[in-house]
Amino acid sequence: VYELTVWVENTGYLPYPTAMGKRNQRVPPAIVIVKGAGVTLLQGRERTRVNEVGGHGSVKLTWLVKADRPATVDVTLDSSTVWTDAATVTLGGAR
Repeated sequence: VYELTVWVENTGYLPYPTAMGKRNQRVPPAIVIVKGAGVTLLQGRERTRVNEVGGHGSVKLTWLVKADRPATVDVTLDSSTVWTDAATVTLGGAR
């Protein structure tokens, strides 16, 4: 069992969403997607919403995952309004 921690960081000055976006609620949330072959999520969801991140701020997301053998987990930040990003994490030691 592993704890997977992901930080979603906003390096810009403006918050996500801006004040007007929060007011009119028209800005879709950013989605963090966690997937991996041979990996079972024990805590947390495969698709997790990130509703807001302050300017020069960050949000911490945590999952508990189970992998029977060394496995890789793909983590993707998907959004239609901000930059997207992806990373691959190896569980169970280096290969």
